[in-house]
Amino acid sequence: MYPICRGASRDKLSFATRLPIAKSCALLYYDLELEIPSCPLAWWSETNTMYQIKLLTSAGDSSLRQIVDLYRAAGWWWEEGEHLDFALKLIRGSFCFYVAELDREIVGIGRAISDGVSDAYIQDVTVVRDLRGQGIGTAILRSIIADLRRQNIDWIGLIAEQGSHPFYEKLGLTAMINAVPMLYLPERQQ
Repeated sequence: MYPICRGASRDKLSFATRLPIAKSCALLYYDLELEIPSCPLAWWSETNTMYQIKLLTSAGDSSLRQIVDLYRAAGWWWEEGEHLDFALKLIRGSFCFYVAELDREIVGIGRAISDGVSDAYIQDVTVVRDLRGQGIGTAILRSIIADLRRQNIDWIGLIAEQGSHPFYEKLGLTAMINAVPMLYLPERQQ
C-alpha cells in the first residue's frame, strides 16, 4: 500500500490511504495511534484496487446478508436462514463495527466490544478469502484501534485464531503469555 492523502506526502505516512474529498478528513499515523475522520476512508491496495472502509451503526438487508455470508465463510455462523435481525443487533451492540467495501460489496468486517472507558476486545476480523493479503484486514484493524484509542481506551485485546498471530503482531498486538483464553459452554454445566 502507498500513502496517498491530500496534504500528505509518501514520506510522512507509513501505510496507504486515500481520503474522499471532505473538509473534515485528516489522517495522522504515529506507530499504532492514528486519528481517523468520521467519513469513510478509501484504501488503495498493492494491486491498485480501491476499498472503502466504513463505520457501520446500522445496515440494510443487502448489507446484512453480506455480513452474515462473511461470518459463515469464516466458520463463525452455523445457523440456517438469514438472521438479519441478529446481524443488526451485532452491529448496534458493538462499540464499533467496520466494513470494507469493493464496488459496494462488503468484502471484510471487524468489530470491537467495549465498556467505552477502559477495556476493549477486537472480534470478528475477516476478509473474503480471495482478497486476503491485500491490506484490507490491516485497514479494518487499524480503523478499529484508532477508534478505541480516540476514546482513550488503552487495554485492547483479542483472541487470535491458531496461526493468525503474525498478522496481529505486525500491528502491535502481543501474545499474553500468562493468560489462557476461556469460553463458557452451557451444555457442560450441570
